[in-house]
Amino acid sequence: EKLENLLRYWQRQLADAPTSLNLPFDFPRPAEQKGIGRSYRFSLTQTTSQALLNFSKKANVTLYMTLLAAFQLLLMRYSNQQDIVVGTSIANRQRPEIEGLIGMFVNTLVLRTNLAGNPTFLELLQRVREVTLAAFTHQDLPFEKLVIELGIERDSSKHPIFQVMHGVLSYTGESKTLDKQKKYLQSYQGKEVYEISRFDLICFIDDSQDELKGTLNYSISLFHKNSIERFIHHYLHLL
Repeated sequence: EKLENLLRYWQRQLADAPTSLNLPFDFPRPAEQKGIGRSYRFSLTQTTSQALLNFSKKANVTLYMTLLAAFQLLLMRYSNQQDIVVGTSIANRQRPEIEGLIGMFVNTLVLRTNLAGNPTFLELLQRVREVTLAAFTHQDLPFEKLVIELGIERDSSKHPIFQVMHGVLSYTGESKTLDKQKKYLQSYQGKEVYEISRFDLICFIDDSQDELKGTLNYSISLFHKNSIERFIHHYLHLL
């Protein structure tokens, strides 16, 4: 019964959803994903980071929702589409029985926001809040099960349902390993790193420090470095 309820929600939520974002690519989409990407690091000032946190509290939303709303607004402007679908990763450890287990439990959620009607940012933020809370309430459905149930025709050139991801990485507690990871990320600030890229774009922001630090992973089969730098500039400008 629970599975049926989850399926009904997601089928209703994703009915007639766009299959892709019409972003301005620098290169034609290849017939098959190459899987080669680069990551570009960026950061916000401490003043902007604190202002975003204060704004989020005042608007009764999380920092994650504020960052996501701005990101989806940017995607709307780049794609000239008002129905924006992105993915996000969740730890999938909401049950106390599995909190202490070692292993990969991560699941993927689909966040679909309608930006039609020229809403103010506060109005958009409330839409994002509703979508996010509902998605997390129905997070127990495995993503691969959702793809099967929706009957989506698989395309080797792109990821099904969405091709862009956004997330916020929050760390609790300190450790020597975490300190080393932070130093590693800081050492690559503003530099490019070759990586695997399963999506067109993946944006993650680390909120564990006073200054928000982000990473934008992108497919080099679709984007040139200059375009990514411009995209990040526009995202930071919106924030």
